[in-house]
Amino acid sequence: MVTVWQQLNGLVNDRLTPGVSAAVVAGARVTTAVFGEATWQPTVTPLRSGALYDLASLTKVLGTTNLFLQALAAGRVGLDQPLREWLPAFTQPTTFRQALTHTSGLEGYIPHRDDLPPAALRQALLT
Repeated sequence: MVTVWQQLNGLVNDRLTPGVSAAVVAGARVTTAVFGEATWQPTVTPLRSGALYDLASLTKVLGTTNLFLQALAAGRVGLDQPLREWLPAFTQPTTFRQALTHTSGLEGYIPHRDDLPPAALRQALLT
């Protein structure tokens, strides 16, 4: 049987995520682990225990996923529906399923994103 830790380590080894900082709670026992990197781009940065995460990391899990699942249950969206049906300016053939599972093949890093004015950042996100 493959353990949770083996599965998470596989995500790092298969380069699906740069690193993992996780806790598994089983009753009163809490097991934690940190492995992999914090970032790959623009440079490799080690992942350390106690790392702080930005709110974007939490909003996807706590906000966006819940809202999407509600819309899915209500029949307003479909997992395999292209994002461009909701955001016509988005030109990629990416589906909600691909976006939610990080399997779209889209580049996650936008060079100099912190230096871009809002209109340029929006265009970079859309293309």
